[in-house]
Order: sequence, then structure tokens, then C-alpha cells
Amino acid sequence: IVKGHSKKEIYVNLDNSDADIREEEANSFAADTLIPPKQYQEFRNRGHFCDDSVEAFAKEMEISPVIVLGRLCKEQVLSWDIFARSRFDRRLQLV
Repeated sequence: IVKGHSKKEIYVNLDNSDADIREEEANSFAADTLIPPKQYQEFRNRGHFCDDSVEAFAKEMEISPVIVLGRLCKEQVLSWDIFARSRFDRRLQLV
């Protein structure tokens, strides 16, 4: 449940559009939960996004480097083709 959304309401965004306010709130909540805003902003401000930097930051945040890359791409800091050039496995394991 994000910001009081109903447990009973199921919402699936299949068109990958961020136009719906519920989707925007969920995306923001997930982003800030996985990577605290202050630490993320400090990382972004450094402007170093090589594999080693991404990996070190991800380790510090205790998340996969793919999550860091995905957020940078979603916010258009990096282009999505970075995944083809990075050394990271793009598959995430569910735990």
C-alpha cells in the first residue's frame, strides 16, 4: 500500500505510462525506499557512473548495481544502452 491506496485495489500499468498519479507515487516510493534521496543525490552530484562507481554505491546501499543503473536511466542521466555495455547481470533474483 502506498500513500493510503487500497489493499483490495489491483493496479497494473501495462502501457508503461507514468501519467497515472498512483503509478508516479509508487515509482517515487520504490525509488526512495531502495536508495535514500540524500545518498542518491550525493552520488548523482559526483557524476561518476562507471561500473566501479556504480558497484561501490550499490554495495553501500545494499542493492544490486542494476537498480542504480535503472534509476539513472529512468531519470535520463544515462541512456538505456548502458546495460549492454555494463558488466552487470541484468537479471534480478527474487528473494
